[in-house]
Amino acid sequence: MKVLFVRTPMRSFWGTAPGYPLSIGLLAAYLRDKVEDIEVDFLDFEFMDLYRPSSEGGSRLSLVKNYLVSEYPRVMACQKYWESVHTDGSPIWAKMCRDILEQSPDIVAIQCYTVNMTSVKILCDLIRENNDDIKIVLGGPHITLRAEETITALGSVDYCIEGEALEALHQIVLIEKNKSYKNLMDLPGVWFKKNGQRHSGQGQACRIDIDALPFADRFLGNVAGYAPGQHIFTSLGCAWKCAYCSAHRINRGKVFFRSMENVIAELRQLQSQGFKNIRITDDTFTYSKKRVRKFVELVNSSGLSDLEFSFGARVDTIDPELLEIISDLNISYVSLGVEAGTNRILETVMNKKIKIADTISAFDLLNQYKFRTMAFFMLGNPGETIEEMRATYDVVPRIKPSQGAVSIASPLPETDYEAYARKKGMVFTIDDYYKLTNFNPFNHNLSEVKDDDLDRIYRKFKDRILKIQNKYRIKSWSRLILSNPGLILSFLERKIKFFKMFRK
Repeated sequence: MKVLFVRTPMRSFWGTAPGYPLSIGLLAAYLRDKVEDIEVDFLDFEFMDLYRPSSEGGSRLSLVKNYLVSEYPRVMACQKYWESVHTDGSPIWAKMCRDILEQSPDIVAIQCYTVNMTSVKILCDLIRENNDDIKIVLGGPHITLRAEETITALGSVDYCIEGEALEALHQIVLIEKNKSYKNLMDLPGVWFKKNGQRHSGQGQACRIDIDALPFADRFLGNVAGYAPGQHIFTSLGCAWKCAYCSAHRINRGKVFFRSMENVIAELRQLQSQGFKNIRITDDTFTYSKKRVRKFVELVNSSGLSDLEFSFGARVDTIDPELLEIISDLNISYVSLGVEAGTNRILETVMNKKIKIADTISAFDLLNQYKFRTMAFFMLGNPGETIEEMRATYDVVPRIKPSQGAVSIASPLPETDYEAYARKKGMVFTIDDYYKLTNFNPFNHNLSEVKDDDLDRIYRKFKDRILKIQNKYRIKSWSRLILSNPGLILSFLERKIKFFKMFRK
């Protein structure tokens, strides 16, 4: 029995190095631990060559200039390319299909996010056209939210896993391995087809003991090509209910915690494998000061103080006590969702439960303690005015982040933003989910501002962020190269490959 995990290309369209897929690494380790005589492999199409056949986007020299001076033309050229491959019969899908079939898998398991669902549909249909025997399994955040919609829309797919995939995929593998399908109806959250009809398993959900899970396999795919470092989680789930996000729906508002001893054991393994840069992927690592304090104490008492950490935090969890605690960690940066510059957008529209004063206070403290910060901003929110967008733009020099990113609000499934978009007549399906990237101000403008005006302030905002980014890139890459000179080679290889995409 061979299971082949697949990730379709997405970040690579914008020339960004993908992070290592922690969830796939965990699934692979779990299957190897549970199933005898199983072969597990991974095809990450984030690394496939995506050369553009036309000269759109300008010369390489102009693209290099845009990359350093104004990021907007490059981003929009990439967005146009992304959209075109989903509508013009691009040969990249046939190439992906051939690569998969050459692996001769029994099961193909594909990671699904909303934005890549159109890609998944194209790929699954091609696989099925060329092979009737391979079983196709879909899982991931989008499937958890829209499993029934997906199994209905995709006749080529055999299974959709709604919710936690570890034990569900394990049971699917056993069923397919033994060719015994009588227990399918007992698999909770598993959607499947039988006699042309869709069904959902009704059994009792299996609770997973997070501490009992094997540690993720960290060596699937092209390990050297991923962004530096590895990901780890200390908790799963989000307790907040932001209007633009569906994370609270995926885990039904619950947060599940690993024991810190278990986390430390995995960090020891990562350290022994040569990893130094660790990204904590919790929705909010600073959810509990007590847990953060214990984490810091165990890291420093376990010989792990040479590891460098980054993590996300809410601005209303930042205070002097927390910063004193994490000052004993080696931290590369702290990510925070600033999102907007007015209380109306933050409280009434986004339901963030924070005020702009919380944002300013958090960054003042972080800058005072000399922590590097990553600030995320969002434009085009429901009912947002041009004055409110300018207020967000003006927050940037006030909070002085080390680096930043600005996006266009997307009406993602099962969010309040999607409900708002539907009222405005914007309905997206699996055939055009690719339009829901957060880079394009013309596909899903939820604001009160005209598309061209939103595009104008988006471009201006990106230029402001780029100036900050360039300063940070110089500092951070100088620091990384001094600690690991080999990183400069992988960085240059990625950028050369990216600019070749736009060759004449």
